[in-house]
Amino acid sequence: MDFDEEERLVGIEVLQALQKLPAKLFNIKID
Repeated sequence: MDFDEEERLVGIEVLQALQKLPAKLFNIKID
């Protein structure tokens, strides 16, 4: 696997995780 492709896949996973975390935090604050 090329480094560029691996970095892109890791970047996507990180972005998805960052998108889920704020939602959970906001839900906790709202509730």
